[in-house]
Amino acid sequence: MNRVSSLAGFLALDFLRHRLMVFLLLLFPLLIIFMAVQGAPDQPVPIHLDGDLVVPMPAPEEIQVLSFTMTAVALVGALTGFFTGFQLKSLTMRLEVLGVKPWQVGLAQAIVLVGVDVFVVAFAGNVSRFWIEPVAPGWHYGALLLGTFVFTLFGLILARVADSRALGLNVILAVAVLDTAFLENPVLSRRFTEGWLDILPAHRPVQLLYRAGFTGQDLWGVDAAAAVLYSLVLSGILIAVMRIERIP
Repeated sequence: MNRVSSLAGFLALDFLRHRLMVFLLLLFPLLIIFMAVQGAPDQPVPIHLDGDLVVPMPAPEEIQVLSFTMTAVALVGALTGFFTGFQLKSLTMRLEVLGVKPWQVGLAQAIVLVGVDVFVVAFAGNVSRFWIEPVAPGWHYGALLLGTFVFTLFGLILARVADSRALGLNVILAVAVLDTAFLENPVLSRRFTEGWLDILPAHRPVQLLYRAGFTGQDLWGVDAAAAVLYSLVLSGILIAVMRIERIP
């Protein structure tokens, strides 16, 4: 475990020494949430949650803030997962020559990424509460954390299968922004209630985030379970991809 903690410390320091990472963790969420507030329309919009639960006319600013807060944490999670995963692809081979086991590299990486996810969720979640006081504050952070985990795993998988950083970055921006900021946002999308959205990574975390923000109902229901299951499926895919990579 000493080797894992030392490697995790090295990865964390290497992560934080880049100025871009400081922007990603602090300024990026602030910028996205500010854009949400400034772009909110004046007319109230009803929300139809899964299970035919209707939230009667919440303020559009509150909907926008919740949706774009998920966008901020999802993008940070996916980008950090992708860039650290892409960097470790080449580093892992050299570490193995020095006697470091692959599981030790993976565990050290997981420790760093979980720390990043928890930090950005706490930061962005607290910033969002300047505009909305959620009915269930604990689940507010829990939903954001589930969404961040899902997109971090998505970024890690992309790091293993993408041929270039540019390709992976474009896929992350397209999926994360379209999913969280538009398709799951009733202010901007007419397709908010369509069933096919279930296959998208942000659907269940966003549904849970709206429940925590506006109703406080069914917090232990299908949305939380489906988000956890989605994370487990992505974890399984990541492990399978990593094992395939090691086949000569």
